[in-house]
Amino acid sequence: MMQTYGFCRIYDGKASASARVRARSDFTLLFSWFLAAVLLSHVRFRTLLELYYESGGPVIPSAFVSMLRTGIIGALAVVTVFFCWQQWSHWRSKNWSSPIKLTLVASSVGFWWYCNNGVQNILVGIALFEVFHDVQYLSIVWIYNRTRVERDESIRGFMRFVFRKSGALIGVYVGLVFAYGAIGFTTSGASALWIRHSLIGVVTASALLHFYYDGFIWKVRETQTRAMLGINTGDVISSVSRRAWPPWLLHSVRWALLAIPFGALCGAQLVGRVVPTLERTAKVAEVLPSDGQAQLNYGKALHEAGRVDEAIERYKNALGHEKSLAEAEFFLGLAYSDLHQYDQSIGHYEKALALNPKYADAEVNLGSVLMTRGESAEARRRLEHALTLDPSMVLAHQILGDLLCSTGEFNAAIPQYEEALRLKPDFKAAEQGLNFARSRAGR
Repeated sequence: MMQTYGFCRIYDGKASASARVRARSDFTLLFSWFLAAVLLSHVRFRTLLELYYESGGPVIPSAFVSMLRTGIIGALAVVTVFFCWQQWSHWRSKNWSSPIKLTLVASSVGFWWYCNNGVQNILVGIALFEVFHDVQYLSIVWIYNRTRVERDESIRGFMRFVFRKSGALIGVYVGLVFAYGAIGFTTSGASALWIRHSLIGVVTASALLHFYYDGFIWKVRETQTRAMLGINTGDVISSVSRRAWPPWLLHSVRWALLAIPFGALCGAQLVGRVVPTLERTAKVAEVLPSDGQAQLNYGKALHEAGRVDEAIERYKNALGHEKSLAEAEFFLGLAYSDLHQYDQSIGHYEKALALNPKYADAEVNLGSVLMTRGESAEARRRLEHALTLDPSMVLAHQILGDLLCSTGEFNAAIPQYEEALRLKPDFKAAEQGLNFARSRAGR
């Protein structure tokens, strides 16, 4: 958000439209739309609520949350109408904003909303906007430093080489960006611990220096920055103005808005005031009745509490809102298995696998239910397939060992138990199965 705001200041500076009221209007609009995209997104808002409760926050009444979200929509409408009215007033007075600036605002806000509300996977959405954000930032870094190199003869060495006038060097610049990004992959693949720590240190230090040194887009009032960005230096408005409050006090109030809630949550978590899982998921599901994942999470909490029939209703509710939720089908299969309704259990496990063919947990549970029904051949096929999907599944090795023992294949069962114990040395069921298989095999 702040990067977009900084770009707005640059475009207003180029258009000689750096009035403080316009800056405040831009900031209010961007803050409102960026915040609303998160709070009105089912996925992001659900995640925020869960983190809030996990951090020790007190339970928020669902009616208050509904009022808050309605208020956000109303405030968003008011802010947007005011911004549009202001733009119309500036247009009438021949002091309109740069069309590029308005395009920037619309595209940045629109893409942020798409990443938060149009992309189901929250990590993918964040990654998409990070790419968008980085392309914007790296573009202005290139433009800014190209101008610096052309106008400042004192810049020598690597900076002059990379940013001198040459189309081919754009490729070098992009290559350097990708090389820096590749450090993360190198870190995870480095075998030597000292190399890994060194690379992590480089990334961390450079990130901190980035925020410290690369703040030129927030300093549009500075003469040198304006000159390098092609802004008329004669229109500089002094940053020193009469204020009712000293600058340090204003900064303290802004930091307090973050520090006080953060400190309160830390204190609540340290004293052990954490909302129980069942109550937490119930509140989130109540606030977000049409969110499939919220209903699923509540169902899982009910299931864990032994309230299987209620959990089944929540799982079905989740599927009513998101039919492609393979996890809900899986837990429906598990719930019906707990109730010994194996036909329905098998049906839901098969639906989970139809939605996600690589769902190894569903294969294992399906194999276990089939083994209970005496369908050994199909159960064995399912368990072996699960192990091809994930060879580290301890439970699959143990159940397959039990299945092989039940068919008299004790020698074949022994390696399955041994692998289960290698993966989980304190697995008592596998240890007992191994002793039984060895005794029957005469070992």
